[in-house]
Amino acid sequence: MASSAWITYNGLTLKPENGYTITQFEENTPIRISEDLLTGQHGGVVWKTKYAMKTIAIEGEILGGDSSTYFLLKNALINAFSALAEEDTLSVTVWNGSSKSIDAWVITQPIIVEKSGYTTTNQYRIELRAGSPYWSGSSAITGSCGLAISGGTPVSSPVGSPVLVVGGNRITLNNTGDVENYATFEIRNACTNPSVLNITTGATFSYTGTLVDGDVLQVGRSSAGEYCLLNGSNVYSYFTGTVFPIIRGVNVLAFSASSYSATATLTVNLYEKFLSI
Repeated sequence: MASSAWITYNGLTLKPENGYTITQFEENTPIRISEDLLTGQHGGVVWKTKYAMKTIAIEGEILGGDSSTYFLLKNALINAFSALAEEDTLSVTVWNGSSKSIDAWVITQPIIVEKSGYTTTNQYRIELRAGSPYWSGSSAITGSCGLAISGGTPVSSPVGSPVLVVGGNRITLNNTGDVENYATFEIRNACTNPSVLNITTGATFSYTGTLVDGDVLQVGRSSAGEYCLLNGSNVYSYFTGTVFPIIRGVNVLAFSASSYSATATLTVNLYEKFLSI
């Protein structure tokens, strides 16, 4: 790990050029079960939910060169990996320049054992906890398309069958992550009753309404659930279908509308998820 990757957290990057080596990087993802008892009219109902959190341990060495530099590096490490740190994104960049990130908070601040005679170098250990077991790709996979096709005519929406898509342009996304994940969808400019269909899975969603040039319709899923926003305002009551996940492998998406202008576009952004770096 020391020679093939470096870690960034709260503005500090751990790599030899900055005076820090990484000798060990551990990931542990325990599956836990939460249980509760719900009391209803006809007695209690026990429900269980599985969830996972990832524990990350980082070990390495501070290389000060001299005592003054060592103590500066030590203080920088303690401040960056403080339990009070405001930034909680841990990023790992590997030898080929690709990187992944995960939201994690410090559960054990840097443990540095001062040993007699060691005033320029010392070992450290840090432990963090992530609420999700998945790492995220550092950059999104993006695709976009329009509806205006030379010589074409507007098509009906929503499309009833995934094999009968005509008139709408398509986007192909290849999810190379370890699991499926939800993308964000952005529809811009003049169109009526826009619809997006995942031809690969058959899942679809639609917005019942009209956009004019300059409008932005955003569709996606957050920790609070599905959302549909028109120029930042909630229009979920006009949303039908489901915000579908982008499954592993190739996904072909079709964009259509009952009427549209040449300016209407769909843009899809997907961050892949990985179980490990």
